[in-house]
Amino acid sequence: MALLLNEAEDRFVLIGLDPRSNIHTLGKAITSTDPNTFYIS
Repeated sequence: MALLLNEAEDRFVLIGLDPRSNIHTLGKAITSTDPNTFYIS
């Protein structure tokens, strides 16, 4: 991520979610190849 982010403008947050809870998102989700992750653009 350090190669992709502009530290002056971008933010990156990685949060571990409880696998028992439902996931609700705002925005447009992008399908991930890893079932344990999702992306929002």
